[in-house]
Amino acid sequence: MKHATQRIIEEFPILEEKIDFKNVSCNRKVFEGLNETESTFLRLAYFFENPDEVSFDIGQLYRYLNNGWLELALELITEYFRKDTYLIQSPTYSLIKDGSEYYTNAQFADELTRRGLNYDRTKLHVYSERGKVPKWDLVVGGMKYWHKDTVQAYYEYERDRLLGFTDASGSGRTATKIEKIEMPSLTDWGLFQLKGLTNTYFRFNFEGDRPVLEDSYFVDSAANEEDKHQTMSRDSDLYKTVQQQLDAYFEEREKSEVREG
Repeated sequence: MKHATQRIIEEFPILEEKIDFKNVSCNRKVFEGLNETESTFLRLAYFFENPDEVSFDIGQLYRYLNNGWLELALELITEYFRKDTYLIQSPTYSLIKDGSEYYTNAQFADELTRRGLNYDRTKLHVYSERGKVPKWDLVVGGMKYWHKDTVQAYYEYERDRLLGFTDASGSGRTATKIEKIEMPSLTDWGLFQLKGLTNTYFRFNFEGDRPVLEDSYFVDSAANEEDKHQTMSRDSDLYKTVQQQLDAYFEEREKSEVREG
């Protein structure tokens, strides 16, 4: 089954039983009980599966589809020629719209910032030009786009690098533990560092008996002064991961005090 056909079946499960993959042909009987939208996508699926024998009248898109259905059909046709036939091996065109799987430079930066990595659009652009960010996956009209999988992979790499999960030699993941800690006082925040992240200082305080991570931290090793002070969203994976380390530290400390007492 072609990739584009699979997407049609995922959208219209009723069509799966309408396609005989051993003898792909299109006859009137298979359209019984289907509405115009379903019939149009079924015809498209037959074309995808056997383009040498089954033709598709693109005028059907104009006559029977509109809005989201029309956009989906056009997207599937493009995807078919790229992924199922490989007739377009170096794509330079795509239907890029809001909510698609591709991110502009601005959307890429906003997504990283939303997850707590504090990237603005200028920083991402500079890093991209310097090769510190993965190369874009698509260029449309001179505008660069990154696929959502590329954005996700880069976020995970930066998160792990920041938290010291991967050492400088690239030998693999190491355990992240609090290495140095200073308790908060009446006038100052508590500070702590994580193993593998010796130049980064996280702040915390207590709310009742529980340590609570602050949403700002300091990166002493940052080359640019404006990059030294960083912030993270309390809803981000980054914040939650560091908070878990803080909780684990005090849980272990409490257990040690019980054992020694």
